[in-house]
Amino acid sequence: MSKYSKELKLKVVQDFETLKAGTKFLSKKYHVPRTILRTWIYGYQYHGADYFVKRTQVYSTEFKLSVLLYMKEHHMSPIRVAAYFGIPAFTSVIQWQKLYDTGGAAA
Repeated sequence: MSKYSKELKLKVVQDFETLKAGTKFLSKKYHVPRTILRTWIYGYQYHGADYFVKRTQVYSTEFKLSVLLYMKEHHMSPIRVAAYFGIPAFTSVIQWQKLYDTGGAAA
């Protein structure tokens, strides 16, 4: 079970958009780290409420490499590229990048 409910995630994103509140304010209001808030906001901007639907996904090597290449070509952060591709945990992208940097595509 997720630590944060879908309803809370939607409320935070709605506050961000309607109140024009910043992530620092929302982080204090909802007691959620700013990096997580940014993940929710970017994910919602790219995919709407469907971004918050829980799913289990196994990513192919080709997909992981395409994400890393896209991130590099478009100068995107791991948080933003994860949201763009619908990857729930931006830390996955960071891990893929570390593996790639140490062992290449085979890693």
